[in-house]
Amino acid sequence: MGLPRALLLRRLRNDLSALSEELWLDVPEIPDDPGQEFTLIAGEDFPYERPKVRWESPIFHSNIMPPSEGGLVCVMALDHWTFDSDLLSFVRSLIDLINNPNPHDPLRTPTCAKAAEWFLGNM
Repeated sequence: MGLPRALLLRRLRNDLSALSEELWLDVPEIPDDPGQEFTLIAGEDFPYERPKVRWESPIFHSNIMPPSEGGLVCVMALDHWTFDSDLLSFVRSLIDLINNPNPHDPLRTPTCAKAAEWFLGNM
């Protein structure tokens, strides 16, 4: 059901180009922050099928599991993925999630539950 390989590669190149052109301007620099890493996998059925994401670096967040608990990420952009969605929009949604956790709907892991409790008491 996926795109012909040449079109898939062109689509991925376009999405990656948009990411590299825009995001370096939008991501704030935080002193002494080692940065956050995640793996984004676009399969053969991309863009018909949403990409998969796995969090790779330690994080204390109600909606992102640390790698030791599975690395799953709860991003609404993936729930509403369509053919017209792109990686830039997804990464923007991920940045928004990082900056604006939803402690009222945490993922069900010990760390996410602790993060939700902390955010609810300190926001």
